[in-house]
Amino acid sequence: MHDLIRDMALQIAGAKFLVLEDVPHEEEWGNDVEKVSLMCKGGSKFPDVSPKCPKLSTLLLRGYVNIIPDSFFVHLHGLTVLHVDCHGFESLPNSVSDLKHLTSLRLNSFDIKCVPSLAKLTALRSLDLSIDSLEEIPHGLEMLVNLRYLNLNVDSHTRTNQEKMPPGILPKLCELQVLKLPLFCLEVNGEEMVRLKKLEVFLGVFDGVEGFNTYVKSLEEGGPSRFSLESLEILDLYELNNLKGLFTEEKVAPAPVGPLGTFSRLKLFSIEDCQNIKKLFPPWLVLDNLEQIFVSFCNQLEEIIGGAEASDEVEEEEEAKEMLCENVNRS
Repeated sequence: MHDLIRDMALQIAGAKFLVLEDVPHEEEWGNDVEKVSLMCKGGSKFPDVSPKCPKLSTLLLRGYVNIIPDSFFVHLHGLTVLHVDCHGFESLPNSVSDLKHLTSLRLNSFDIKCVPSLAKLTALRSLDLSIDSLEEIPHGLEMLVNLRYLNLNVDSHTRTNQEKMPPGILPKLCELQVLKLPLFCLEVNGEEMVRLKKLEVFLGVFDGVEGFNTYVKSLEEGGPSRFSLESLEILDLYELNNLKGLFTEEKVAPAPVGPLGTFSRLKLFSIEDCQNIKKLFPPWLVLDNLEQIFVSFCNQLEEIIGGAEASDEVEEEEEAKEMLCENVNRS
């Protein structure tokens, strides 16, 4: 932003807005300030200050390289939005746990391994932990009953110390609309996912084909209104040793065997290390939007898109018999 435009915007906003590159001294914050953005460009260290701003509702921090002192949030209990984008941070002060009015908390860091307890932050509606080195699920996550957006999608090359989402957490987050979890850890239980009736977006891994089937079956009984296989755009299958096919084969059933429009919006399909699958897509499936297919380590795979189904062969055989009978009768 041009300096002139920035100065004009701050002048119009008055003393309620504070936009600086360095953390100001305590006396410079002001009692009436409502929104503060501190974006350090030179990797400065965070000073030991404890501002008294009872009206402060939004705080954006970016670029600082050391820890925030525990005293910093002591007098900031009016905060509703806290966004910290500081890749060099290793921890957050425990005083964050007392910010009971927070509705949005976003942390973006390379080095934070754990976060303070969230048990008291029951007003949270959005929690975004984009933390590459996060080692464990935050304590008190199950208490965030008003949560609409939850992102624990750490970097794809890292793994937390937990392989599965601890039981009992997801069913209590029944207001969730968006859930994003790591793709290589934190498997979710299909029966617990069924409880998320308002879920619209899910990125994560089920604890097996049975868990996925349990969840998909629940959609017919009033699950998320925007999910079905008809709206799926990305499908990634990995290490499903019991998977033999994407669709149930019915030898005498007329094709198609599946809901009309299944995978009609699918753009990317990936399957890896599924050793027992032999066929991927049946010939009746319409894949007009499919852009990319990735297949690796599927040693038994015979067909990407199947040829004539068994049902077609049965029909052809019946037709041949009828023609033969007609010829015999005529003769």
